[in-house]
Amino acid sequence: MKGAAIDEFAFVLLAGIVLILVLAVAYSTIQQGPITGILSTRSLQIAQGNSASITLSLNGTGYNVTLSASGMIADWIYFDENNFDLNGNKDVTLKILVPRTADFRTYTGNILILSGSNTIKVPLSVDVTLVTISTVPNTVRLGDFTVSYVTGSNVVAEKDDVEVIKRYFNDQSVSFTGTVPDDKMGILTDGFLQIFVETSNSAGNLFVEFNGERLYANTISAGEIDIPLNSSAIHKYNSIVVHADNPGFAFWQSTDYKINFIKFGINFNGVSSYQKAFNLTDSDLRNFDHGTLSFQVKNYDPNALGPMLIQINGAVFYNDVPTLTSFSKSFATEIPLYNGENTISFSVPQQAFYQLGSVTLTIYHHI
Repeated sequence: MKGAAIDEFAFVLLAGIVLILVLAVAYSTIQQGPITGILSTRSLQIAQGNSASITLSLNGTGYNVTLSASGMIADWIYFDENNFDLNGNKDVTLKILVPRTADFRTYTGNILILSGSNTIKVPLSVDVTLVTISTVPNTVRLGDFTVSYVTGSNVVAEKDDVEVIKRYFNDQSVSFTGTVPDDKMGILTDGFLQIFVETSNSAGNLFVEFNGERLYANTISAGEIDIPLNSSAIHKYNSIVVHADNPGFAFWQSTDYKINFIKFGINFNGVSSYQKAFNLTDSDLRNFDHGTLSFQVKNYDPNALGPMLIQINGAVFYNDVPTLTSFSKSFATEIPLYNGENTISFSVPQQAFYQLGSVTLTIYHHI
């Protein structure tokens, strides 16, 4: 009996240890996810014995994220924060200190982002020169948006299994709203209302109103009602009301319609683009060094990887399939910039869908 009790205790202890290990593995697995890193600049000019600071923008999910450096500049890099958990966006400041004994030439290396078993390399180069050329960033945050070229239909709003009743002294109607997504408003071709009447006593008319306009007034015993909608009649916010008329002279009766579904939908075709104005000052342009555009591709259609066209003040900055994780590209004087208002636009000239996040345009000038 005593040996059996010991065996039972050992079994329970072993089960507890296994459970702890499973939970530990599950926790570490849950914490891991794709991480991207973008430097505010990938090249620096620093004098012997001087230093400069840049920003590493991280995005993703990771447990105990570790930062380090490799290559010729591995011993020059210092991080203001390290060994942390990441959930979303985070900026880390990097200080680059050039030794007094460094030769006048270009030194290359990588910033390493380690999360679990994954290591991401972000290249960085340092030109050791006589004078440190410091740059000041002007950051324009463009937010999150979708760029797409799409053709299709969407049901925007729907009501199922409802009943419309009209009596002389009371009634029961159906009313609801439908909101058209922003990225579809500009490419609407038309829309539709679909109503399937399951049963009716046909004692009075069935009325259908869309945005205050009566589009249908008739009796129907059963069947489907299809009502086309012109694009001009569709707003961003739309109201749909279905009700019935009085049952004629038979005041003791009621008009009764049992409806299986009421659907409000839209048809669309074309480019859902994005354009944003931003302002630059004379100091931004007088000693302009370079600009950088960066973003995360949060979602895309793998069956339609068309090129994305990005233009700044009408000049083509990029026209290709973007990197499907993090994107970063710099430009110099080949892109025109103006004192005052400037514009940047995103579009796709063929079938494609890209959902972009943390879109940031940064303009650097010397001081």
